[in-house]
Amino acid sequence: EAVSASGLALYPATVCDAVYYFDKVGGRFVDLCQYFEVIQKDKMTELRNIAYSLGAKECRLEAYEEEKSLRANKGKSSVKAKAGPVSSVLEGSVSASAEAGYSEGRSRRSSVVFAQKFEGSDNPVKPELHWYKNDRELISLIEMRCSGRNPMKEYSVKLDSMASSSMSISRAAKIDIAVKKIGAVSNFSFEGEAQSELRKRLVFEIVF
Repeated sequence: EAVSASGLALYPATVCDAVYYFDKVGGRFVDLCQYFEVIQKDKMTELRNIAYSLGAKECRLEAYEEEKSLRANKGKSSVKAKAGPVSSVLEGSVSASAEAGYSEGRSRRSSVVFAQKFEGSDNPVKPELHWYKNDRELISLIEMRCSGRNPMKEYSVKLDSMASSSMSISRAAKIDIAVKKIGAVSNFSFEGEAQSELRKRLVFEIVF
């Protein structure tokens, strides 16, 4: 009841018993349960604004996430299990994998995050950057487009997950500890959310 008179901006809504974290870019307190979703939407809006400001006709963002997997090479192996301490069992498992010739492989899932079309313009305007102000590839794109020296038609850039991360893993881990200390219950790990964000690879494509 006192929130409206406190001057605090709680986003997306004021909820009793909810936990909020301050977002310096947006100048607001964001519900922890929705923090990463809210920040991701803000980032997508910023990318679309970058494309629009630079006079793009189309822009597209794709997300890739690598998945680790184990596959067995050709060959046979047999290991007899023996009763014994845990260390013996573990050693047997490792040697079995080595003899069978197991190798680690990677598969990649991709999805289109968004695709946007504009009228396009030959008078680019330097956009204001917040989340991507440290991404060198994007900064280079903006400088080339605004200089007019490079009449590019298409541009594809791999966004730097580290440079534009919503939060560091160490900070996320501290938040998990703080949430437990105040007795709040959550069905997710904030640190896990941060790690998941860093594993994703984003490719931003622009057509002028």
